Amino acid sequence: MKISVVVPCHNTGPWIQQALQSVAAQTRPAHEIIVINDSSTDDTVEQIHSSGVKVRFLDTRLGNAAAVRNVGIKSAEGEWIAFLDGDDVWCSDHLERASRACMPHDVACFSQYSRLTDGQPISPSTTSLAIFADDTCGGIPAARLCENRQGIVNGWPTSGMLIRRDRLVRIGGFDESLKRRHDTELFFRAAHDHTFALQFTPTWHYRIRSDGNISSNLVECTAYFLTALKKLEALYESDEMSRLVYHQARVALGAAVRACDREAIETVYNLAENELPLHWRLSKHFWLSFPQAGALLRPKT
Repeated sequence: MKISVVVPCHNTGPWIQQALQSVAAQTRPAHEIIVINDSSTDDTVEQIHSSGVKVRFLDTRLGNAAAVRNVGIKSAEGEWIAFLDGDDVWCSDHLERASRACMPHDVACFSQYSRLTDGQPISPSTTSLAIFADDTCGGIPAARLCENRQGIVNGWPTSGMLIRRDRLVRIGGFDESLKRRHDTELFFRAAHDHTFALQFTPTWHYRIRSDGNISSNLVECTAYFLTALKKLEALYESDEMSRLVYHQARVALGAAVRACDREAIETVYNLAENELPLHWRLSKHFWLSFPQAGALLRPKT
């Protein structure tokens, strides 16, 4: 199993060396490390070149995280591709455990992670894999993704993904129309009609940055994930998917209303009005006319 590692980065100067050195320290070495700098304005490029890690360096001006990752997919030579964001960190056994979890016919693997806050201790992941605990690591049918409501809604970041390159090419890579949550959407499409693996031991750290991650905007993240699920409905026609869309529609509208964001409220209604509970459908005109009223629903501090 030859594994190409794709590392997209944008203004990750303070962390990119640690990320690259964590790849170089793998007990199962990568076939290659492809680093793609996208429009960084800090010292990211200098930090890459002085890291002491042998990489294939690419420079882009795309301004789109999904598109940058697609550049990496097209450039990769390995049979499998693992992704690592330029501000995240792998444990030394990450690739070894992920590759060992896969069964012969699996097309993808996701590894559990911990959260790392700048200057703060590591905290547990919010991505729950508990629903899959009765399964072996590999050979999990794709349909079961729809059952893991809590874990999927919280997102499966790309830094925990290992996916067959031929499968990524076949499905067309990441959906570049999705500014956020294109990671979880990709895993759904990659696994569809196939099986996947899960690696339950946390082997990487998702960094929560004090300057804000791309996934830190709750209103955008919930709306984009609802958009992704609506696109996936045709692939996963099941009661479980319907329940997942219903759940996410409520989450996205609730986030938009509490943020008093009229544009986001309208987006959710346009995407999934029929999936919303009756009282939300009946109150559509009110929330579009008086979005500021959503402030009354915010938790009191």
